[in-house]
Amino acid sequence: MKKNKYIYWWVIQTWYPNYGWEDVSFYDKKESTWKDVMHDYREYKIAEQAPHRIISRRTLNEEESDE
Repeated sequence: MKKNKYIYWWVIQTWYPNYGWEDVSFYDKKESTWKDVMHDYREYKIAEQAPHRIISRRTLNEEESDE
């Protein structure tokens, strides 16, 4: 079976003054649902007063193939 070239993620980020946007959580789009991501996003919003956002990201899939 052919593997995908990229892994697609949802990333929750928090704004820290003097540092900028920092990643706080990653969710693989194949394994997580948008509902799971939004639930955690709301929990971050309750726990911290800093601004948060959700972005999409892709990374190169570097898994070893069986060939």
